[in-house]
Formats: sequence, C-alpha cells, structure tokens
Amino acid sequence: MEIVDCVQTSLRAVGKDEHWIRDWIVRKPSRLGLGDLEIRRHEIVRREHHGGRIDILAYRREVNTFYEIEIMMDDSDADHGIRTLAFWSRERLKNPDANHVAVLVSEALSVKYQSLLEGLPQVLPFIGIDIKVLMLASKKRLVAILPSIIVQSRDVTIEIGDSANRAAKSLPFTGAESAEKNCPKNPYLML
Repeated sequence: MEIVDCVQTSLRAVGKDEHWIRDWIVRKPSRLGLGDLEIRRHEIVRREHHGGRIDILAYRREVNTFYEIEIMMDDSDADHGIRTLAFWSRERLKNPDANHVAVLVSEALSVKYQSLLEGLPQVLPFIGIDIKVLMLASKKRLVAILPSIIVQSRDVTIEIGDSANRAAKSLPFTGAESAEKNCPKNPYLML
C-alpha cells in the first residue's frame, strides 16, 4: 500500500460547484453517514409561503424521518443556516406525522458559527456535516472528499457507514474531536 501526502483544498479549486456536490450526494446519499436515505426531491423551489429553495429532501423509511438538507460551498453563512431552518419548519407542517431533521452540509461548517452550531442541536433536531476536500499527491489528479458529522442532536438516530446491515444507533456527540473518531475510514475519491 502506498501512502501519499495530501493538501486540503476546496471544491471550487478543483472545478466543482454546489450543483456538483448536490448531484454527488443524490447519486449515493449514504455518503453523508446518515444511513440509507431515499431522495424524495432535490433542487426544490417553493413559491408558497415566501418562496425559496432547498437542495435535497431525503427520507429514511425505517425511522419515518425526513432530512431537509441544505448544501453550502466555502464558508458557512447565516443565510444558508436560516434557509435550512425555514425549510425544516415548512416540511414539518406539510408532514406532521413524520420526524424531521435539519441538515447543513458545508466545506467550512465548524469555523465561523461554531457556538451557534453547538447550541442548535440542544433545541431542535439538527445535524451539521463538514466536508473536507483533499488533493492527493500522486501522478493522477486525485481528490478525496471526506464528509464528517461534526454536530448533531443527541436524540437523532443515524447509521454509520453505507451498510444497511449495521444496527442503527444514536451517536451523542458534538464537536470536532468526536467527529474524528467517527469519520469514514475510506473517503470518497473523484478523478
């Protein structure tokens, strides 16, 4: 096995945009580490109740839970956070008999609003997923994408990894040091 050096980069630096990362997640939603999700809709435009857009609406049947997923490139900003919570709230009203979890996916989630992100899961079902993009030093141009759950509500049940055979379990953790313990062992590669 060859071990290569790597340098952290961004999706923009390797020529990818928010639509690319959305499609990457839609093709294989288990990459987020939330279990076997069924994508109900993506790039949803809402005109009623002040309009707006949500990136992905996913559903996990065995726990009757919808995931309202907002994707953000670069640093986190308040607009994406508010949009995530607004769509979470609207979807709860549309499907009141199901559980709902607001999910924010960002390349720099843990930097700017860390105290807010650590407080949100204490009052509502919220998951924050940080995406690291690593350029590998090799002859081929390889980039690894490593999504990590860095904050989540204690009562949210998820399944680690891609296997449907693993038992669902609650992961009560917040903060980056806990995320390091629960990172996937094989980051996803793109050429």
